[in-house]
Amino acid sequence: MLGALFDAEPAKAPRQGDAACHVTAFHFGKFLLCQTYIDAGRFARTRTRALQDDLDHLVVHLILRGGMCFGLEAGPIRLRAMDMALCDLSRDTVVGCRRVEAISLIFPRTELELHDRFSGFEHGQHLPRATPAAIVLASHLIALGELARGLGDNEAAALSGITRDMVLTCFGLGRRAPRETPHGAPVPAPSRRARHYIERHLQRPELGPADLERDLGISRTQLYRQFSRFGGVGNYIRQRRLRHGYAQICDPLSAHRRIGEIAYAVGFSDEAYFSRAFHQAFGLSPRAARAHSKERAGPSDASTDPASLAHWVRDLV
Repeated sequence: MLGALFDAEPAKAPRQGDAACHVTAFHFGKFLLCQTYIDAGRFARTRTRALQDDLDHLVVHLILRGGMCFGLEAGPIRLRAMDMALCDLSRDTVVGCRRVEAISLIFPRTELELHDRFSGFEHGQHLPRATPAAIVLASHLIALGELARGLGDNEAAALSGITRDMVLTCFGLGRRAPRETPHGAPVPAPSRRARHYIERHLQRPELGPADLERDLGISRTQLYRQFSRFGGVGNYIRQRRLRHGYAQICDPLSAHRRIGEIAYAVGFSDEAYFSRAFHQAFGLSPRAARAHSKERAGPSDASTDPASLAHWVRDLV
């Protein structure tokens, strides 16, 4: 899992019987919950790595035991047991840790950023353990980790939204005036700006390259270059609509919604076309996907499959 996010440099050879790194992860739909033990190590994430893997996620870390140090542009932040911090994977970060046990939540940026309460959050924001916001959020995350395997689908879906709202609220309460850095905040790459715009306007059936050119000032040549690996802007928009449609169809809290209603909500103007595209993308119809999701019990667990963990990280909606 860590290899999907960071370039790792072990700080020392683990002793016999030590587990250098162990991750248990659960997929809650809106985010991943990871329970991690790291014997010792140094992990780096650079802007170059961010451009290469194109991940645009935010990570909330809760340190349960041990210590962790975040090396940021504005200086190091040292975390002890029950401290919390916010990490932006699009920014330079160096993490050093020893005998660390932690709970981490990995959110796609848009899951937090599209809410008004997100305004002003910053990379490296720290919630000290003695503050009410940290105490409340830490208690919730510890309980969520302990209960994850036994949750039913409806419970997991409901707690997913509650957890997101608690993160927004508690980090909002702990927010201070942004710290100045020598170089200021980096300007998002054109591809990231374009993807954020697309996420905000997916529900518009007419959304296309011309909207991005006009509203973001990005040339058609830039768009072609940035989205070529997705098969073009139009194909990327279609993929995102299908991923959002899949998530909503399989969400127990949306079980009462018609397939057509969901199709229109994610930007498809024709339910039949949505169903054909859905089957082509996922290998089953929207109704079959909904029926299959009802057979699962609680959040998916990928604790023994590193390939699934990496896939989950890349595919967070």
